[in-house]
Amino acid sequence: MLLFIENLHIHFSTFEGTAKVLNGVSLSIRDGERVGLVGETGCGKSITLKALLRILPTPPGRIVQGRILFKERDLLQMSYRELHAVRGCDIALVPQEPVGSLNPVFTIEEQMVDLILWQGRVNVNWGTYVATPLMGRAGRKVARAKALDHLVKVNIPDPERVLRSYPVELSGGMCQRVLIAMALASHPSLLIADEPGTALDVTTQAQILRLLKERVREEGLAILYVTHNLGVAREMSERIYVMYAGEIAETAPTNQLFSSPKHPYTQGLIASIPKLTGSELEGIPGRIPDYVSPPQGCRFQPRCEWAVPACATVQPRLRPVAAGHEVACHLHDPAFFQG
Repeated sequence: MLLFIENLHIHFSTFEGTAKVLNGVSLSIRDGERVGLVGETGCGKSITLKALLRILPTPPGRIVQGRILFKERDLLQMSYRELHAVRGCDIALVPQEPVGSLNPVFTIEEQMVDLILWQGRVNVNWGTYVATPLMGRAGRKVARAKALDHLVKVNIPDPERVLRSYPVELSGGMCQRVLIAMALASHPSLLIADEPGTALDVTTQAQILRLLKERVREEGLAILYVTHNLGVAREMSERIYVMYAGEIAETAPTNQLFSSPKHPYTQGLIASIPKLTGSELEGIPGRIPDYVSPPQGCRFQPRCEWAVPACATVQPRLRPVAAGHEVACHLHDPAFFQG
């Protein structure tokens, strides 16, 4: 198993009280597997990623329980030096804000070359920066050639011009391609894509998704694709986790999830997808619960038309309903309907 997140609980201290944002999240990714993490805005997807990358702001956030194993090593127990050798090298991130994620005062060449030269090194001060042999003309020339090659691989036209450009001189789609090239520069084992098409127009988004899919397949990488768009998750993933209010509601192979969704929340999400027939959309009534005082049992229970008495008091756990298909719902637990 490449990545295994087990029973992750994350709380935040707020003026209103303790917000229990993640409530026992578990997910796994195998080598070379394409996995989607979907859910509406505010359900805890980005918090899960920040915990995985160890960039969760603490305080106010704190991990109160759980493990995050990457290649059988617990990321939460690693020292800063050990983590730095993994983060950005073996695990890479493609963020969702392409223009804002690049430094506006440096050219693309400066940023990519420094990334290639210094990736994985810790506590690099100015003295080290100017004294190391890597900073010589020959070292930077080799790094520049690698940067140019990575830009070519992400189908950037006129890569020489892009290298000389500042981020503000490039379009959002071009900046996103640069970020994908930078993420792949270290040849990671796991690529995390945090809604990379959200800030782009529909046509550019489709191009970026197609590019990501091609590069992941050619590089043989595992990818965790985070999105609120089920259509995008269906295109990008072979297996999907559905998250609701800080919990995993359902997980299944992509085709099986869409053909036979089991959790009422998953069914509602799929019913909310716009259709070419022009039929009226079926939204999910209500909203995500307050994390400071969430429901005692199932967090989806206040919005669920199929709720049974147990839903109000007992938190459902993921249980298998088919091969590779698990759902956290009392409706699929025979024990609640016996006698």
